[in-house]
Amino acid sequence: EGESKKTTCLYFSIDGKAPTEEPILYLNGDGVIDAENTCKINNMCFPSNVAPSYAPEGKSLVSVSLIGIPPETDEQAAEKVKDQMADWFGPEAKGWKFLKSYRIPYCQPNGEPPSLRDKEVKVDNFVFVTGDHRETASLNGALRSGTRCGEAVYEAIKPILLPKGQKLVDDFAKSKGIDSVSPS
Repeated sequence: EGESKKTTCLYFSIDGKAPTEEPILYLNGDGVIDAENTCKINNMCFPSNVAPSYAPEGKSLVSVSLIGIPPETDEQAAEKVKDQMADWFGPEAKGWKFLKSYRIPYCQPNGEPPSLRDKEVKVDNFVFVTGDHRETASLNGALRSGTRCGEAVYEAIKPILLPKGQKLVDDFAKSKGIDSVSPS
């Protein structure tokens, strides 16, 4: 299955408003393929543009994701990230206050070919598993796996619930003076 994907997330505080009010995710367009062991930015956003409560009054929150885990200390990595942000948003970015870094050694399953799709979501009686590790290592894979799992759960409990559900419908109909209820 190969080695999992790694990431580093860094957070910064800005005094005042973010350089943009757009609630968007910025992607690095410099051709980053694999920035392992560098401080190359993969993507970034201003979460407080979407949810102002994510930052104290008068401040903005910056979230930056790197591909891989840099060898530098958190503070050194933050300085390199601020240098890149200055290229994107101007020299004011060098004044952003570094808050916290998270080094995540397993952020996503390895999705390199060959990747196994459609792994079984029902692993035992009434035991189901879902996630991007059951599909492709992506948001779409996670959503597709979740959909397949929901359908499998429904199919497993349908024989139990339908008779009880029909009785509830019949009892309700009877309480309203309706003699019989038949599905259309």
